[in-house]
Amino acid sequence: MNTETTIDSKPRVVMERLVRLEDADRSFDIEFWQRQGDAAIFAAAWEMVVLAHKLKGRDLNELRFQKTLKKLSNEDPDKSSEELG
Repeated sequence: MNTETTIDSKPRVVMERLVRLEDADRSFDIEFWQRQGDAAIFAAAWEMVVLAHKLKGRDLNELRFQKTLKKLSNEDPDKSSEELG
């Protein structure tokens, strides 16, 4: 394993493995991503989500958190919630 520093001062991990094709398994990938940590895994996954969305020609605003607000009231028991947006 080799650790380098990138332009933004984050350490970059470089790992290499040379095996015959029939001996290749996922252990190398698993070890690599475990060394990256949760934040890097999430960032890489999100980057792929954004890229896939762009390639489909979709609006990136669709990826924003969507929420529905409700107003709860005890004034009228038959109408306990009102949709706000």
